[in-house]
Amino acid sequence: MQFMVDSPKATEWLHRKKYQEVLLARKEKIEFREVLETSGPNYTPTNDDKSVNRYSKEIFDRLLEKCEKNIQNGYIYDGHLFRSKSELMMAQCFKELGLEYKYDVIVSFGDETFLIDFAVYCPETDRFFFIEHFGRMSDETYRTRTFHKITTYSRNNLIEGLDILYTYELSDGGFFIDVIKSKLLSIIAAQLLLEC
Repeated sequence: MQFMVDSPKATEWLHRKKYQEVLLARKEKIEFREVLETSGPNYTPTNDDKSVNRYSKEIFDRLLEKCEKNIQNGYIYDGHLFRSKSELMMAQCFKELGLEYKYDVIVSFGDETFLIDFAVYCPETDRFFFIEHFGRMSDETYRTRTFHKITTYSRNNLIEGLDILYTYELSDGGFFIDVIKSKLLSIIAAQLLLEC
């Protein structure tokens, strides 16, 4: 039995199975987008044209990444060193969905500078959005910093669900990638509706 599992043919079959799963996921994503296109807008945008332009591909390309090299116990994927396994899984999800991303993006609001975990560009909407992942919510200092970040982002017109997503890790370290995929599709849908 072990010989069959380790055989070159078995390895090929496993690769084919994984490839078919990726194709199926992409097909489901395309079908979801087709449904959105035919359903019509049910969202009234509050942003003006200037606000939409600040999320263009041109601006995305100019965003700088911190590229920290000294993260202890980090996870390496796609040329990035991630602080947590959850962030690595998110990056893998972006790649799987064909979304371009930058990690640890440097963003300033007034005299304050923040590292936002991800900036994610979606070619279908020709727009990017931010993702902040909060992992140590059991730590009071971390929670206070999280509240400050969310408040600052909101004051600077980052609209949750359109311009930024917040993701959280459970106190036991649990993390559900399917929830992230759902949130990603939701923000892409909101951006598509914004264009209508």
